[in-house]
Amino acid sequence: MEYTACRPFTRSQPPLGACLRFRRMESGTEEVCVRKALTLVVFLSALSWSAPGAAEKNLPNPGVQKADAGRLDDTPGAKSPAGAKRENDDQARAAIHWPSRTQADLQSVIDEAPDGATIRIAPGFHLIQQPIFVRGRRLRIEGARWTRTELPPLTRLVGRAPQRVVDERGEITLPAADVSGLLNVIGGEVVVSNLRLSGFDAGVVLRDDERGAPGKLTADRLFIDGTGRGVLALSSGTLNVTHTTVVKTQWHGISVGPGPLTPMVPPKVFVFDTKAIDPEGAGMYFQYATVGIQGCTVIGAKQGGILASNVYSDFSVQDCSLLGNQEAGILIENMIPWSEPAIVINKVDIEDTSVLPGLPEGRFGDGIMVMTDDPQRPAEVLIARTHIAGSARAAVSSFGSSLSLWNNELFCQAFDLDGEHGVGAATALAYSFNDMGSNKCGCWNDYPRACVAASSQLQPPKPIGGNQ
Repeated sequence: MEYTACRPFTRSQPPLGACLRFRRMESGTEEVCVRKALTLVVFLSALSWSAPGAAEKNLPNPGVQKADAGRLDDTPGAKSPAGAKRENDDQARAAIHWPSRTQADLQSVIDEAPDGATIRIAPGFHLIQQPIFVRGRRLRIEGARWTRTELPPLTRLVGRAPQRVVDERGEITLPAADVSGLLNVIGGEVVVSNLRLSGFDAGVVLRDDERGAPGKLTADRLFIDGTGRGVLALSSGTLNVTHTTVVKTQWHGISVGPGPLTPMVPPKVFVFDTKAIDPEGAGMYFQYATVGIQGCTVIGAKQGGILASNVYSDFSVQDCSLLGNQEAGILIENMIPWSEPAIVINKVDIEDTSVLPGLPEGRFGDGIMVMTDDPQRPAEVLIARTHIAGSARAAVSSFGSSLSLWNNELFCQAFDLDGEHGVGAATALAYSFNDMGSNKCGCWNDYPRACVAASSQLQPPKPIGGNQ
């Protein structure tokens, strides 16, 4: 395929306004102040409030004891409200161990546990016959303490084999709305940790309750394998996924897709130190959410490393490795303006991205691909301090979107930058590349050289929205 209208990758003033600025240092060098990238560090440092260890702050504090105010009357056993509350708090603090001699069914244990309780599952292999539901509760469900994070947890819950998600043509036959996971959180606030989950159509599912009240889920130190999807969130609430590994799912490793929200209050998603390995879908898929991703790894995903459709501008990917994925390392489709001016991709390593099987040679296989097909949701992306190497086609491609690049290494691709007009609007949407300096391109003998933007009149990939 021949490219036409090749032109130098020229520097221009970035359109991001307050997000980006230059400052001349006394040494004569330039420093780029990337407020959004710095905000991400603070943004994700707030993870501690919702991480499993910190979630205990929302549970009754074992160190606080309230004095019994005495009897309300002379009736034996009658207690004051303070005394009754203390008794309830004591019950909630006490860990409930399963399996036990008196309770063989995990669902019954969950249903009968007091709000705020911790349910501890013993090490070993536990067969789960039916999906487990947690409805509107505040609970912790945890396996045996697990410090060898390079190995799966000692506590394993195993269910039936998952149903097929896509057919031979790649069409989804089991939509997300029809999925029942091994663990299903409906509203409430639940922490799930130190477990290996296998089987069923998802490892963990988060949904709003019947009244539309959002749920909150923290999935920490999980190992999920052999499921349809790994972690599936269809809620408008908060999802935290930390120190988790998802392996060989039939569709996406992590999938977040609540759909358009009315009123428009996007869910908050945090992904930290999490791996998705060899999923048949994307490693991580997001739509209609604000997302912070840090320290992730995606290897061998068949439908893209990280996919984002109609996400809010509060979307950041930092310190991640995306290796050997198909179609794209990162694919972004449209952006909903929110509190930040642009999506940020910072300090990401993207290598050996290949084409999707069955597509003509040269169709995609890009390191980063950004497309806009809705003029009301133009995608603006800042790519900084990112290394992209060995992509089948272009290191970075823009379909009707505005991309700003600073201090990146684009090594050994067929093309450095590919710019195409967006489709789906009455008039073609223009693309733009903004060189903010310190970008290096080339391959072996000609590295480093100036990066070059080109256009091949290539049509964008099919929309990815609604594929959660």
